Amino acid sequence: MLGVVQQRERASVLVVEDDPDDLLIATLRLERSGRFGQVLTARSVPEALALLRGGAPLPSLILLDVNLGGATGFDLLDALGPAIASSRVLILSSSSAPKDLERASSHAAVSEYLVKPLTRAAVERI
Repeated sequence: MLGVVQQRERASVLVVEDDPDDLLIATLRLERSGRFGQVLTARSVPEALALLRGGAPLPSLILLDVNLGGATGFDLLDALGPAIASSRVLILSSSSAPKDLERASSHAAVSEYLVKPLTRAAVERI
């Protein structure tokens, strides 16, 4: 009798980042890890909202920059409301401002605050 091998579905990820270099680093690290089935990207809050409100299920993981030029990652979380509860949200930011750290730690959807750039070690911990 042949055994059935069940393939574990790999998580999908959305990286919301306006800096092209940081976006490239994060995307490549996530893709090369082999741990994620799909890595989506958005460079702004409106672009992320368009992706997330397109009818597809929310990604399992969202890596979110705080300062996105014109809007913040927190604006995106607020716009998504309770629907964001189905995703794990990690802030990925160059900001170490106490107000950003406090706001992230007080937001129910945010599970971790990472400082850029995204490292291999951080990807392995995710």
